[in-house]
Amino acid sequence: MGAELSDLGSKQMRGTSTLVTQLANWASQAPDKPALHGGSPSKGFTDYTWGEYESNVRRVGKALIALGVQPGDRVTIIGRNRPEWMFADLGVMAARAVPTPIYATNTPEQVAWLVNHCESRVAIIDDEAQYEKFLAVRDQLPALEKIVIMGDVAGRDKDWTLSWDEFLSLGGSVQDGTINQRINSAQADDLALLCYTSGTTGEPKGVMLTHGNFAALGESISERFISTPLEERVLSYLPLCHVAEHTFSIIRGIQGGYEVYTCDDLNQIKEYLPAVRPTMFLAVPRVWEKFEAALKAKLGEATGVKAVLADWAIATEKSWFDSELAEGAPITGVTRILADRLVLNKVKTALGMQDVHTCISGAAPLNPATADFFASLGLPIAEVYGMTETSAVISFPPPSQTFSGKVGKPLSCVELKIASDGEVIVRGPTMTPGYYKNEEETRRLLDAGSWLHTGDIGEVDEQGFLRITDRKKELFKTSGGKYVAPAPIEAKLKSLPELSQAVLVGDGQKFVGALVAIDPEAVGKLAQQVGIDAADAAELANSDAVVQYLQDRINEEVNSSLARFEQVKRIVVLPAELSPEHGELTPTLKLKRRVITEKHASEIASIYA
Repeated sequence: MGAELSDLGSKQMRGTSTLVTQLANWASQAPDKPALHGGSPSKGFTDYTWGEYESNVRRVGKALIALGVQPGDRVTIIGRNRPEWMFADLGVMAARAVPTPIYATNTPEQVAWLVNHCESRVAIIDDEAQYEKFLAVRDQLPALEKIVIMGDVAGRDKDWTLSWDEFLSLGGSVQDGTINQRINSAQADDLALLCYTSGTTGEPKGVMLTHGNFAALGESISERFISTPLEERVLSYLPLCHVAEHTFSIIRGIQGGYEVYTCDDLNQIKEYLPAVRPTMFLAVPRVWEKFEAALKAKLGEATGVKAVLADWAIATEKSWFDSELAEGAPITGVTRILADRLVLNKVKTALGMQDVHTCISGAAPLNPATADFFASLGLPIAEVYGMTETSAVISFPPPSQTFSGKVGKPLSCVELKIASDGEVIVRGPTMTPGYYKNEEETRRLLDAGSWLHTGDIGEVDEQGFLRITDRKKELFKTSGGKYVAPAPIEAKLKSLPELSQAVLVGDGQKFVGALVAIDPEAVGKLAQQVGIDAADAAELANSDAVVQYLQDRINEEVNSSLARFEQVKRIVVLPAELSPEHGELTPTLKLKRRVITEKHASEIASIYA
């Protein structure tokens, strides 16, 4: 095994460097070092070394070849985060085919559309819930030959499906030379991933990403991003089919040699964090906001000397952090060390983030107030900007330059400029060659000069730092002819401790309104503040007194900082938070504005009645 891995590693240095050949290098250099973990803290982790990681990837690749999968074929992957998902993803690449992951929350109809659109011959799924979806639309999947099931499914059709062990056993008939030839024949412009967007504005689009895209991304990130190979621990809990998590825990996980723990339920991350003690942590804004609400509630329970000490420590750290930004380099002092030892490290330890040296936020804009809060705890958040079509990353802050509201500077391989209408446009080797089977949308995305149009409105300051101000397509115009950018105002609304979500409305109307959701962590305090007896957010939402209280808070804390035409004049309080399960949010918790507008048409109409 060692000689074979060494030979494979030397070959890849002479040819195209792919994730599979980089994995082989780690397996050769550190075969017994832990690389990947499944399971859970309560039931125990299942551990895989770098050697076992690489071995499983090769087994998947061989099994796919045995099934007749050819270079360039698409293989669908759907399921929760687990080691087998990663083995499948990289195993498809090893067979020189194209992994095509889709969201585990997709409906049977969506599954059928996606599988047919990418023309998958094989699907790899994780459990009975996913199997039932495929079964429900089986007559709509003429090209799908086999389903491989990572977990246990009772009563499955054994002619149509294979268990994970049955699938892997097929690879025994494939010689090492055959899989080596597939791995080493990969070219830079071969597709490495077909990643479907979550469809916030319409049908999902299949973004084509190449091995060359990933190689350019890895090289550019390594120039700026500080990490220690084979020493970093990360937690993979966001959907692996989303480009942010795929990039963080698979692409960068292999390029940077990260030790990855998988969590199959986003709602369980508070259980995982103390057990994993990650050194780097990626979250979407909604996750950071939930942590913020819980921590503020916990800190708010302190009284007397403890409360005074906590306030002092938070203020001290924020002051030192601001000075650090001004200096552009890490600095420290006695009071900062004391604040950390006496208070902040205890807070981080309770959260399981005492070893974290890099916090990252991506997929949507982070509320500056949330960024400031975590900076005051000694956990500054680097806000990464990018999109699926740019291999996940366009820009992110260098160390000690995590300015609130800014997304850093572009990667060295990315050329960026602001178009005449304020749109951020970019080009470089990390850009997608286009959308799969969608030339019309590809022409809209990439112009004749190879500039990729992000659809975001932004500005670059005198130091070269980028700030994203809104989505071009999300701007709306009131009946008075004024354009309103919803995202910054929604961020201000969510900065109120009582609110967890906000959706601005007002297109074609006389004034701006909003749908808002009460933060579950704030239910008790809000009920007490208003003087009513309520057990949950739904009861509070039905109270005229609560609506008026929140409107008064908005008038005082939000509207006072807005132009008159931007001010939120009227709100509707939703009985529950918007959710992916109800189709209102993407799996990474971004707003699906069209769905929300349609689903809550009556509530929006009541604002303007």
